[in-house]
Amino acid sequence: MECIRLLHANKYNKKQHKFTRPAFRNIAGGLSVIEWDCIRQSGKSVADHVRQYYQCYPGIVGEPPIFWKFDTSVTLPAGHVVQQVTSDSGDICHHDVKGLDDSVLWGVFETKDISDFSICTNGGYRQVTEAEILAQKT
Repeated sequence: MECIRLLHANKYNKKQHKFTRPAFRNIAGGLSVIEWDCIRQSGKSVADHVRQYYQCYPGIVGEPPIFWKFDTSVTLPAGHVVQQVTSDSGDICHHDVKGLDDSVLWGVFETKDISDFSICTNGGYRQVTEAEILAQKT
């Protein structure tokens, strides 16, 4: 399943030029992701979708939203299960990836580079720059 993982600039380490472990860990038993096709089928842009459902959580996403788009079946190791779980804010596109512990998730995520992440722009998205990530740090 193609999905996105929201990333917050405060979970970025400037010295290492990488997002840190807390950016990619289980919370309440699963890794929160948003199904890409579900967002597209809603007719909204990624930014509009994220703003509608996740802007009320300032520790989860900044403005403009930064995210990592990936395919769970290609990127994550075998043994995981993707389960639809409507978010507390009402997002039916929200899913939890279960069955992988934090060390396994970090093993996948730690190899990712800034060039793998995107930032929302005027109804679309593009590769984020380190300067844009650092500008969002609070």
